[in-house]
Amino acid sequence: MNWLALAFALELGWMPMGDFLMHEPSQHIQLAGTFYVDMEARATAFGFLFVGGEVKTFVWKYDDGSYSFSPERMLYQFNAGITFGIAEVGWRHYCTHPMQTYLWSWDGPARWEGAYEELYLRLEVKP
Repeated sequence: MNWLALAFALELGWMPMGDFLMHEPSQHIQLAGTFYVDMEARATAFGFLFVGGEVKTFVWKYDDGSYSFSPERMLYQFNAGITFGIAEVGWRHYCTHPMQTYLWSWDGPARWEGAYEELYLRLEVKP
């Protein structure tokens, strides 16, 4: 019986695209004390091809100490690639697309929209 397990990962990547737009007026969002809900799925075919994604929704903590769970404040991630042994080569796309129309005129704390991408090589050892 093993009483200790060690996992290790090293990732090297390149970001070919990235852009975020901040809308005015700017507001302060306190991340300390903020909760989130993260839903993730991944499908693997033939033992080495994969495709997946996730959606993360925040329960923001405002400066006055109150909380808000607003589905229009979501972050999305999509990924695809191949795995072989301890190596994984893939592509990730992260984005935030507010579900609030006319965000530029909305006086809420979700004031950004945009995306970035990663091409990566990941080496991971699991027990």
